[in-house]
Amino acid sequence: MTNLNSESTTQTNENRKQAQTTQSQTRKFFGFNTPNLHLIEDQTPWLIPTVFEQTDALSSLAQIGSTVTRIYPVAIQGLQASLFHVATVDYASANCNYSWSAIKNTSAPVLYANDNLFAALDSAIAVAASTGVQIIVPLIDQWAWWGGIPAFCAMHSTTNTSDFYWSPNIISNFLALSSYIVSRQNSITGKTYASDPAIYAWETGNELHVTNDDGDINPPPATWTLQVVAAIKAAGATQRVIDGSYSLYGWDPNVFGAVDGFTGHYYEIGSLLAEAYSFIVVGACFAAIFVVAFCICVMMLWRPKALGIHMKDPTQSLWKFMFGSRKFMFGNICFGARKTASTVAIHETAIELELMQTTSLSNESYSKEVEFGQRKTTIKRIFFSTVITAILSLVAAIALMSIGATLLNNYPTYAERFQKDVEFIARATNSSKSTALEKSKFFYVGEYGLSSQTQYSELLKAVTNTNNNNGVNVAGALIWSLRFHSRFGGFWNHHEDTVYSSYHLPGFNVDAAAGIGFSADEVSTIELIKNFSGNASISVGVGTRLFGSPPIQAPNLFVESVSVDGSSSGTVNLVWMGSAGAQSYTIQRGIGNLTAGAGSSLDQFGDIADEVSDAVASGNLVYQDSVIEGNIYSYRICGVASSGATGSYSNIVAVKV
Repeated sequence: MTNLNSESTTQTNENRKQAQTTQSQTRKFFGFNTPNLHLIEDQTPWLIPTVFEQTDALSSLAQIGSTVTRIYPVAIQGLQASLFHVATVDYASANCNYSWSAIKNTSAPVLYANDNLFAALDSAIAVAASTGVQIIVPLIDQWAWWGGIPAFCAMHSTTNTSDFYWSPNIISNFLALSSYIVSRQNSITGKTYASDPAIYAWETGNELHVTNDDGDINPPPATWTLQVVAAIKAAGATQRVIDGSYSLYGWDPNVFGAVDGFTGHYYEIGSLLAEAYSFIVVGACFAAIFVVAFCICVMMLWRPKALGIHMKDPTQSLWKFMFGSRKFMFGNICFGARKTASTVAIHETAIELELMQTTSLSNESYSKEVEFGQRKTTIKRIFFSTVITAILSLVAAIALMSIGATLLNNYPTYAERFQKDVEFIARATNSSKSTALEKSKFFYVGEYGLSSQTQYSELLKAVTNTNNNNGVNVAGALIWSLRFHSRFGGFWNHHEDTVYSSYHLPGFNVDAAAGIGFSADEVSTIELIKNFSGNASISVGVGTRLFGSPPIQAPNLFVESVSVDGSSSGTVNLVWMGSAGAQSYTIQRGIGNLTAGAGSSLDQFGDIADEVSDAVASGNLVYQDSVIEGNIYSYRICGVASSGATGSYSNIVAVKV
């Protein structure tokens, strides 16, 4: 067990409390999750991000005034992930392209850290420090996408993910991994993660929960959370430690005295929406039945021939055909339901006897009259059955659609769920036996998204307006999720579903015909977040930071391909690594080799295109220039911000067609 009573640990805790006090005095943050800052999942095989990509992401966040971002947990060997931070000796031995180090105090199996991937995390933290953006680091994922708990359990020869929270061996190895991460010394800055102010907070994990044998889903057991928090703090962490329990399933009050804060994740709750819409859909089906039945009734009364109903006297209305008179008809409607089948049969027999006694019809005529009477009775039965069907369907439609509408009306919004979570934490914290300092908790929205602008706006308003709720300080909100410029040109992109995609700063409109842009809500969502981030900056006298500043990092231009069509014409396809904050680009061209040292002047360049967007998926063509075969052409570009501010020019590339 870790000794938490040493003098050094006491001093570390005092440092941590002082750092937390300083953080609590800063403004609220509004921004994005940047899950791929240390591992790119949007290409197969997965890639280690470059410094250019990390700088682009964090500089873009700084430009919109966002001071905090959140990455994804470390990747664990197995399942869906194809590149791992942590693996067993068998995998490490078989993948010699990477450097591996044994993680201290792990056993059965001994775990190994991918030095190359952790170096990328070092780089991300170093770049964050240089841009003024802090990082929230979750330790492990509940889900299998990056390996997570399922893969960690698989490495320990179990498929039961509940064992992660109860198995002594698995817990011991995870505590050792947590200590390894928190106490790691950054290979670039020389600082330990535990003392690095570029790290805003630690989370015990992402959306953690456990399913019991009876099928109930609960937060992780308090015994597990308390051990992880103790390991993080024993490793010297001066930052906050956040309970990574999935807010959808609540928090265990027994951990409130140990953790510093909590996080809420808000997405549409599929099960509740499915229940509500199922009532509405079934109600709509009954409404359709009502419409059909009603139309049949109307047609029977006013256009019987359209339904194949023929009468002896074409001038006779169906009212009299079926009922003899309106009075008789309404009598049937009002009291027909009381008649039994035997009563109807007696009535029909009386009609037949009357026909036999009062007419001198031939047998053939008599048969026709009987057939006519039977047909009349059948039509009456069909009519009344249709009327009853219409009435019952209408009642069912109204009832079911009302239930569905009520469920939708009572469906909790993101803002309502946020307020409920904050109030729960406030009550639980103040009812615990914690000290006054321990009762001062913070809460932030760790993830939200995949919904409407109304949901986002109301949530961010609630976050802005909730300052201190009985000791719970609300720190900010981060939407899911941001992707950055790619080393191959364009942007990395991630499709969440058929509607929603990742966001890309500074935000681009979709032009499907030109193949530009990513998702329809990108510009409006980014503008919403910029507004809240800017207002938060102004509220503490910081100003709007880098709003309207020129693009950061000169673009890196390269020729993707050159082609000729055999008739002295050709094309030059250009791709570039973009500038952070560039809304568009101006492209310049010159005749001849104008690269440095070629003896030519830069004033030989002239604009050939402006407002060119690089909002395309990674590696896709950005711009195509029409040229003449046999000539040499030189190109350079510069980024232009939405404010009109221009950035530095790129390198010059020369190409002979």
